[in-house]
Amino acid sequence: DGPLPPVIAVFNISDDEIPVSGGETGIRLQLAGSVHDLWSGKDEGSLASYDAVIAPHASVLLSVTTQN
Repeated sequence: DGPLPPVIAVFNISDDEIPVSGGETGIRLQLAGSVHDLWSGKDEGSLASYDAVIAPHASVLLSVTTQN
C-alpha cells in the first residue's frame, strides 16, 4: 500500500470570500503533483494551476498525489 498522499485543508473563517491559488502567489509548499478535491470528488489538475474561491465560513480539502 505505501504512504498516504499529502492533504491540504484551507479554512475560510472570515465573512468574505477568499481566493486560493496553488501558483506562485498562493499556497507556497515544496510540493508538486495532481490535486483531487476530496469534498467535490473532482480532479483539479496540478497544484501549480489550482485556483478556487472559498465561500465565507467554508473550507476545501485537497489530496495531492506527488510526482517523484
